[in-house]
Amino acid sequence: MDPRQHNPELPQAIAKIILRMLEKPREKRYQTVTEVIKALAAFERATAAHEGGTEAVEHPRREFAVAFEAIDAGILSPAQLRACIARQEAGGSAARDIASLLVAEGLLSEGQVRQLIERTRARERAHADEDFARRAIGSGLVTQTQIDECLQKHRGAGERVTLARALSAGGLLKPPNVTEILLRQLKAAQQAEDAELLELLRRETVLPEGEIERCIMEQRRREAQADFCVLRQLVVELGMVPASQLRDLLRRKMRAELLDYLAEREKAKLAAEEAIIPKSAELRLAEEEPCPACGGMNEVGSTACRWCEVSIEEALREAALRGGDVAAGQPSAVAAGAAEAALDRLLDLRPGPARPPQKGLPPGQEWEIRLPDGTPSQPLGFGALMRLVREKRIQPGTVLRGPLTRGVWRQARFTPKLCRLFGTCHFCGAKLPAGAKACQECQADPDKPRA
Repeated sequence: MDPRQHNPELPQAIAKIILRMLEKPREKRYQTVTEVIKALAAFERATAAHEGGTEAVEHPRREFAVAFEAIDAGILSPAQLRACIARQEAGGSAARDIASLLVAEGLLSEGQVRQLIERTRARERAHADEDFARRAIGSGLVTQTQIDECLQKHRGAGERVTLARALSAGGLLKPPNVTEILLRQLKAAQQAEDAELLELLRRETVLPEGEIERCIMEQRRREAQADFCVLRQLVVELGMVPASQLRDLLRRKMRAELLDYLAEREKAKLAAEEAIIPKSAELRLAEEEPCPACGGMNEVGSTACRWCEVSIEEALREAALRGGDVAAGQPSAVAAGAAEAALDRLLDLRPGPARPPQKGLPPGQEWEIRLPDGTPSQPLGFGALMRLVREKRIQPGTVLRGPLTRGVWRQARFTPKLCRLFGTCHFCGAKLPAGAKACQECQADPDKPRA
């Protein structure tokens, strides 16, 4: 039922927000409080822009996220995407968004676009959950163990909820605490976007430094009055930059990032596919790998652990979700207890092999690379890993694991420390300038895993 039947003066945009919040299928509703806040903020900006005669300018990041997802999924070729980018560039600020152009050219269907948008939102929710956990733990409101148990309870029951909602429903966080952390997340995202815009305005010499400082002072004045706004909208509202010029400026930046990404992918693809084996032939194919649950060694490719009878695939998935250690000899505390009991039962009820020794890797030899046939390499030291990167024998998409990935297989470009060599943030995938102390998008430390 349309809410405007009860209140005819209700704006259509607000009615749509209410109807989405009341959707019966859970996946169709807003998934986080942050999404509701953003929807209301967008309505407020649009209303203010309409009343003040200024035009709202949305950041094209999500628009271009569809293109990044399509390339990663192999739906589009770099040549097709470059042609689409050229058409948008030729259209100027009045050109349609990338997704609409791809659909108009028959390169993507409406259904594919919706799927790609959903993948983007799912990744954003995952990043938001990880950031929320880091802030909640850092504030001393919850512990990592409480978060793990809460997620296991809700996701084990098949529920698709955000971490904020799960902690609130479980009584671990009070609503005021949840709201405070969500607002801090929103503020951090605003500051990151503002810093990006300021760098762009200065680099393109769109505004003199005096005008930029005046805009910053006005933003601070409004924030002191609890009126939060992003610089992107403020520069338009103050008449410093026309909306069409700012929209074109932001799109040019996103197009440049997308073209750089395409160039990096093509360069990696054209590079000689040399087997990742040192010239001294020191690497050997591993014959065994540790069980993520109990740490016992099993033959590579086993479907179930011969010691605790846990499904290897399920244990790997759980370890990845929990962020637990899955390196040999380093089972998580919860899994270790379950494995201990399972092993005792197995050894008491039927004959079998002796309990596996908890073998750890030699000091400094803690990294493994997934070879082309899917098997892990012989353990490597971090120094040897860096040498392979410099020799171009490890590419951005090379899959590896070690202490900085918490034992979970990851691409090299999404691995702390190594991500610097590929200019990519290991947490959010944003472009990482050389020598950066933190990612400008998510504030993650390039050298440390997120807590």
